[in-house]
Amino acid sequence: MRRLAWLALLASGCSQVLGVPEVQRGPCDPAAPFVTLAPVPGLDSPFGTQSAQLSRDELTVVLSRTTVAGTPDAPVARHGDLYLAHRDHRASAFQDIIPLDELNTGADERSASLSDDLLTLYFERRDGAQPAQIFAARRASPDGAFGTPMPLVLQSPASDVAPFATASALYFASRQPDGSARLFTATGRGTVFAAARELVSLETLPAPAAYEHPVVSSDGLTIYFSAPPDSASPRDIWRASRADLAQPFGPARAVPELNTRSAEQPSWLSDDRCRMYFLTNRDGRGSELWLASRAP
Repeated sequence: MRRLAWLALLASGCSQVLGVPEVQRGPCDPAAPFVTLAPVPGLDSPFGTQSAQLSRDELTVVLSRTTVAGTPDAPVARHGDLYLAHRDHRASAFQDIIPLDELNTGADERSASLSDDLLTLYFERRDGAQPAQIFAARRASPDGAFGTPMPLVLQSPASDVAPFATASALYFASRQPDGSARLFTATGRGTVFAAARELVSLETLPAPAAYEHPVVSSDGLTIYFSAPPDSASPRDIWRASRADLAQPFGPARAVPELNTRSAEQPSWLSDDRCRMYFLTNRDGRGSELWLASRAP
């Protein structure tokens, strides 16, 4: 028993030295395939969902939808706006979908990511032919309104899109003029980040590939992202891992149980890595948020 306790203490100490957050083993094998797939209830929209990310407890979702103009009989899709929705339990449908009017403009807002304390929201804004930018907006309490957003200078003059916030870094994609996109990370929190670093070890697809929509596990050791496997195919979901935070990610591999002939992109991964939320247009009605679960 003493030997087992000593080994556990040693493992904990090694994690602290390497800077790897300790994550409790979840109720599933995080290396196993996802086996249960279904739409997330309560988020239906006639024009689909542009993006969606969740809070750590999975009870709050921030999403982007295409705004609607015209009349009820002849609706017209316009730019994207940001919305918040809540649910009481993980198995419940989302409800009380409200627009974030303090952040929405005539530009296209999407790809919003909440910080762990729910006080900072990162999102991308596209305005006509101008390069897209990532903004950060703060609020005083988890139920309060967000203040004036400020742009983050991360990888300009390229278009910075699809932010994903972790406890210690911001992951995002940088879209190039030739239509390609590369993945970057910048360590920091709030609105202060170090220089962005390109995740070059993930770039294994034929150029010019568009790597976007990074989703990172809470321990920082697994990344999911979207990219088309070739120039004639829609986006697939890919996964890569690493041994510790100081190492580059290893080779990326497609996630076959999530990918179809339609477009898929990852949105959120639960802390125990047992549940993946992702966007797909496989039902032919526009992109919707789906949940994939691993077997217990």
